[in-house]
Amino acid sequence: MALIIDILRASREIFYFINLLKKQSAADQNALSRSLNEVGEVVKDMFDKLTAGFFPVGCCQKLDLLSHQLYFQLEVVLGPEHAQALADKLKQTHRVELLHREFSSGIIDPRELVLLDEAAGHFSATSKMLQA
Repeated sequence: MALIIDILRASREIFYFINLLKKQSAADQNALSRSLNEVGEVVKDMFDKLTAGFFPVGCCQKLDLLSHQLYFQLEVVLGPEHAQALADKLKQTHRVELLHREFSSGIIDPRELVLLDEAAGHFSATSKMLQA
């Protein structure tokens, strides 16, 4: 469950900083927009696979790679410490296996996985706002 909360918190924090992120150059905004959109797609894919009872193969590696990308894109605006904290929330992919086990065994209620879908929505919305 902690992984879900970390991803949700990261998505919300990035969304809250939209005004700062919009002060970047158009090229930087577009690059960040693409990265956030991709993160949203990966998180949505993870949600879909978990709710269908499957292990989200490939999502872990993608989130890990994207977290590194996001660090460099956010670091310029938010500073290195804050950017690292946000990136770290996404790259704790080793916890996906635990999340899958907890969900499969009934420890995590299926309704709690909806928070992953909400996080995907935040990433996508932030991506769209950067394009506007």
